[in-house]
Amino acid sequence: MKEKKKLAGWQFGVLLGLLVLFMCTMFIPLYQWNDNVAKKYAENFIVFIKEQNEDNIENYCLKLAQKEWEDLLNEIINDDNDFDTHSISPLYLMTHSFTKFWFGKKWSVDNEKYFLEEKKEEDILTPAYHNKNWKTFKIFLIVIYVLDFAVIILTILGFCLKWNKIIIPLFNSVYGGLSLLLFLVYRIVSNNGISIYIAKCYVSEVFEREEDIERITSTINWGGPLFSVGFIFAISIAFVLLAFGVVCIFVGGTPAITGKEGGGISIDDDPPFIPYTPPTPPIPEPIIPPAPIVPPQPVTPPPAPFPVQPEPVPVVGKVMCTKGVAFGQGFQLPVDRKVIVGKSPSKANLVINNQNVSNLHCSIRFNAAHNSYIIKDHSTNGTFVNGVRLPADTPVEYPAGTILSLADGTNEITLG
Repeated sequence: MKEKKKLAGWQFGVLLGLLVLFMCTMFIPLYQWNDNVAKKYAENFIVFIKEQNEDNIENYCLKLAQKEWEDLLNEIINDDNDFDTHSISPLYLMTHSFTKFWFGKKWSVDNEKYFLEEKKEEDILTPAYHNKNWKTFKIFLIVIYVLDFAVIILTILGFCLKWNKIIIPLFNSVYGGLSLLLFLVYRIVSNNGISIYIAKCYVSEVFEREEDIERITSTINWGGPLFSVGFIFAISIAFVLLAFGVVCIFVGGTPAITGKEGGGISIDDDPPFIPYTPPTPPIPEPIIPPAPIVPPQPVTPPPAPFPVQPEPVPVVGKVMCTKGVAFGQGFQLPVDRKVIVGKSPSKANLVINNQNVSNLHCSIRFNAAHNSYIIKDHSTNGTFVNGVRLPADTPVEYPAGTILSLADGTNEITLG
């Protein structure tokens, strides 16, 4: 019998752990400001100035310009009109607006509205464009983390209800692939988010002409220094979730047999069993010689016969392993009990540790009224009597003395 499989416990634990770990990434910064970022911004700007004026700038002038640029960045970043926080996590993005991030509490609502609408939304150097970009990223993050919570619930529910082992890894791998794709797009392709707008504010402190500001902000990679470890963690966990989900679809799983006591097997509700009828060999007719003629004899009454006691009917059966790895193991079997034979210690009474024996191979009951045994096969490789395989999941009755052969025949069980 081909057993239905559910997700193994360790696979469920790893998938659930990855989903919870991915949920924790909402607290890890995606963008972060610190001294190293300020220095990187300054270095990028100085390199750009040097490339544009290679013949006119001395080394000491470059060092002086770099120091002044770093001081300018630190002054702007610590200004109350600018950053409300030095690190921006997914949770912050989902719970704050762009104006809250950029203006804090100091600016009035009217000032924010005017500033956000000062130019067309298509202009990449205006707050209006990045306010729209911020909202798009905000919606993306909300969808991703709400889906994460939903997949966690489905994973727990599917494992408790013993869904087919393919369903849960399929949900997880699809979710991991979607998260990986979207985070890669925002990390690699979308390199002109809030970072360019921040850079534009710095550059505008030095250059006044709009074309100079646009040329510099479009030439230097301003996004790189500002990106933080949040993207790396999210991308890494999403990739592992995708890969492990695909592996779980094809590997592992445990039998999911449901039902009543005794590992899920019940004979009480089974259809009527097939009684065992041994074949009757043909009896040759004896050759009777002609009787001799005997003269009549006096009739002598026979002695009274000695009363013959009927053979007692056993009330307890016996099941014994007479060949194989469990040789010598056996049970007395009352009529109200049954013996479960199999490889799994958690499901079987008579444990036979053989690779060809199923976790739950067969079940045996004793019928005291006929001194016979009722056998039901649940295995993959079969249970045999005299070389004939028993029908799957169908109770069959055999007399005492019958020998059951399991799977490849290396293990045998004697009844009675």
